[in-house]
Amino acid sequence: MYNYNMKIGLIANLKKDNALNVSKLTIKSFTNHGIAVSIEKSLYEADNSFVGLERYDLDDLIEKNDTIAVAGGDGTILRAVKSCAVKSKPVLGINIGKIGFLTEAEVNELDYTSMALKNNDYTIEYRSMLSLLSGRADIMALNEIVLLKEATARIINFDVFSQGSLIDRYNADGFIVSTPTGSTAYSLSAGGPILSPAIKGLVLTPVCSHSLRNRSIVIGENETIEIKVNTQSPKAVLIADGIPVSKFDLTKIIISKHKIMAGFIKIKPSDFYKKLLTKLNNWSINKE
Repeated sequence: MYNYNMKIGLIANLKKDNALNVSKLTIKSFTNHGIAVSIEKSLYEADNSFVGLERYDLDDLIEKNDTIAVAGGDGTILRAVKSCAVKSKPVLGINIGKIGFLTEAEVNELDYTSMALKNNDYTIEYRSMLSLLSGRADIMALNEIVLLKEATARIINFDVFSQGSLIDRYNADGFIVSTPTGSTAYSLSAGGPILSPAIKGLVLTPVCSHSLRNRSIVIGENETIEIKVNTQSPKAVLIADGIPVSKFDLTKIIISKHKIMAGFIKIKPSDFYKKLLTKLNNWSINKE
């Protein structure tokens, strides 16, 4: 059954040298397969060849379309996915970065992707997100929530609880609570384990802990984490998916699984391990 009524909104990371060219190829492929396309205003403002296409700011673009296509890498997807999740709109990642764990299609697969969308030959994969409550902050994150000391500050002392039970007391540079999606990001750099997206869990990883016994812990995704900073007048920040959080209270940080999940268009069989192997070994399996 053909899906001639599908409407897709397109955003692109204009900091990438090939973003405009990939955007044009994407629009051409979608429209050739009967898929209506509109674009984010910034894309229209970057090149006059997009005259004639409907253009909106990000919120309106999400509201008016069935799916949001993102031409970029994981960082570009992180910018859009939370707003899409709130409105129950899935994301289709088109990779113009290096690896792109969250992307689904390569540039040379655009026609294959468009045909699959037209034929309804795709699924939606849902990924867990995090909720952060601290002071006046009420934040959603796909990858991770990070407690981190400021660059020149001393280490911080804090307690971490799960379901009200003390996990441990830490003297460290910080602490990461990560989803399986975020386990290949900052948590991995800090020595945390990689979780398959199929795992229903959260990763707790201390950053530069001053104790040899402090290691990463994987807990159930429905457990609620509370962090209490004990250091007096600590110089520390909270960061959600790489963005600093404002108006927080370090004496009470509550992190849990968010009730909203992020949806990703999936067309091909899962290639998580292929992407993982390529990223970690810095070479392409396709060249074998």
